[in-house]
Amino acid sequence: MSHDDVVVGFPWRETPDRVPAFRVVFAWYRHHLPGARMVCCDSGHDPFNRAASRNMVVDRAVELGAAVVVISDADTVPSPAGLSSAIAAARNGGMHYPFDRYLYAGTDLEPGGNTGGIYVCRPDVWHAAGGMDERFTGWGGEDDQLHAAVECLVGPPTCHPGIAVSLWHDPACRDIGSARWQPNSELAQRYHRARRDPAAMRALIAERREGR
Repeated sequence: MSHDDVVVGFPWRETPDRVPAFRVVFAWYRHHLPGARMVCCDSGHDPFNRAASRNMVVDRAVELGAAVVVISDADTVPSPAGLSSAIAAARNGGMHYPFDRYLYAGTDLEPGGNTGGIYVCRPDVWHAAGGMDERFTGWGGEDDQLHAAVECLVGPPTCHPGIAVSLWHDPACRDIGSARWQPNSELAQRYHRARRDPAAMRALIAERREGR
C-alpha cells in the first residue's frame, strides 16, 4: 500500500551519539511506509526546542498537502501493526499513539504514563489542540502539555495495540528539579489543571500569541 498522502516528520538536530539510532528509525519508516514523504525539522532554538520543531513538522505537512502526519522522535520505532492502525484511524480525526507499551531497547524498562514519542493525526487536529507550547525549553513537559490540550479540546487520545521501542543514545539533559527545569514543570502543571476546562485551556494557548 502506498502512503503518498502521509508525511513522517522528525524533530531532529544531529549529534554524533544520536546518528546511529536515527539511521535505523529513518530506514524503518522508509521500509514500512512506502511512498510517505520524510522531513526533518529544527526550529533553530538554542537549546534544541522539541516543541517548536514538532510544530514545524506539522506546518511542513500542511505545505505538502498531507492527510495524515506522523511526528516521530528520531530514536523511536513503533510496531508495524500499531502504526498502520493509528494511521487508518487518524484519517477520521483524533490524536493517536501507535503503541500501548513503550520500552527502552535491550531492557524490560517500561516507563509509566508515556505521553510522547510518536504522534499520529491530521494536521487540523494538531492545530485544534493549539499545537505544542514553544515556551518549553530543553527537555520535559511538552508531551504532557499536548496530551492535556488534546484531551480537553479534541478528545482523549487513542492508544493502538503495539510496542514502541526507544533506541539507545546519550541521554538528553533531564535535570529534574533544577532551576532550569522548574519553569517547564510549572507550565505543564498549568495545562494539567486546565485539562477539563476548555475556556482555561484556550486562554493558556492565547498567552503564546500575546508573548506572555
